[in-house]
Amino acid sequence: MLDVALLRRLDAAGTRRSAQVPAEVAEAWRLVFASNGRMRAAAIAEHVGWSRRHLSERFRGVTGVPLKEAAGIARFEATRRRLFAPHRPPLVDIAVQCGYADQPHVAREWQALAGCTIGMWLRDELPFVQGQTPTGPSTPSG
Repeated sequence: MLDVALLRRLDAAGTRRSAQVPAEVAEAWRLVFASNGRMRAAAIAEHVGWSRRHLSERFRGVTGVPLKEAAGIARFEATRRRLFAPHRPPLVDIAVQCGYADQPHVAREWQALAGCTIGMWLRDELPFVQGQTPTGPSTPSG
């Protein structure tokens, strides 16, 4: 929901609010999510032609989140997409692919953003399907 709200705010569809979004901030947002949060702030600032400090201030003013936090959200989303992969790689591989230092780093970030562990989230999002019937969970026969 956060991603949708922030994207709506950056949408340059001609609304009064989005007309106030500088093109540099919209481009920075695009780069953050296109790189899955792995592009450095200095590189983004150089790309848009602003200083890193100026970009950081303007980015936060428009989006409501600091550039570094947006990068964390983008890494979180990249991790979430990989967790849904049919042949999901081990978590340590996902951590490296998504730009985390190691598996404990992704676990801490996940806990901070999702409010639960990755294991808890997976149990809630991907329930054990063998124990279910087409109408819902199976009931023990007595």
